[in-house]
Parts: sequence; structure tokens; C-alpha cells
Amino acid sequence: MGCGSVDYHSYIDENYSSRIEFFTPWPVPILATFISDLVLNNTLYKSAQGFQWFYDGFYWQYLAYAIIVFWGASILKNVKVQNVIVGALGSSLIFFLVSNFGVFAMSSTYTKDFAGLMTCMTAGFHSSKPPSWGI
Repeated sequence: MGCGSVDYHSYIDENYSSRIEFFTPWPVPILATFISDLVLNNTLYKSAQGFQWFYDGFYWQYLAYAIIVFWGASILKNVKVQNVIVGALGSSLIFFLVSNFGVFAMSSTYTKDFAGLMTCMTAGFHSSKPPSWGI
């Protein structure tokens, strides 16, 4: 490089790559969920209300996905079997806790105290029927 020239590639690599890596996965699951919600809500679950952009409580699901994306991006910087297992189990737990808390917060079914929250979490976990895995 000559006098006064700037190596823009190294500048960009040093200053922006970590931010780009952190934000790159963010729109993919949110956009995919939005598109699938839009299609399903207006075809399979079509209501008499007409076109539906969002459903009641959608933000709890999107919040769970946002937390999972940011948490997963941080935990999977070093890809190892242990991190993948922790990521998979942790993301399932995050989704369960956030979505069930959303049901608790929005529903009049549960008392708005710790006992009501635990009842809601238990109801979300427990099923009176055994799981059907296509058998």
C-alpha cells in the first residue's frame, strides 16, 4: 500500500464483522414465522373477520424466538456437541417458559399470583394423553 492509502477491507473486518455476525441470524426465524403465520391465518385458520396480519398474543411467540436467536448466537460461537445440546434444550425451555408466561399473562383462567403461574406452567407441560409420535 502506498502512502495515505487505507485498507478498507481490514477496517470493515475489524470494526463490523462481529456486529454483522451477531445480527445476521435475527431476521430469518422472525420473517419465516411471520410469513407462515400470515399464510396459515388467512388460509387454514381463515375467519369471518377477513384478512388477519397477526393473532392475539403473537408477540409472546416472536419474543421467544428473538430471545432464542440472541441466546443461540452467543452460545454457538464455538460449535461443539455440548453447546449444540445445551442450545437445543435451552431454546426449547426458553420457548416453553415465554409462551406459557404469555398464556398466564393474557388469560383470565389463572389467578395472577405465583400459584396461578405454576398452575399455568404445569398445564402447559402436562397432557392427559400420551404423546402421539405417528405410531
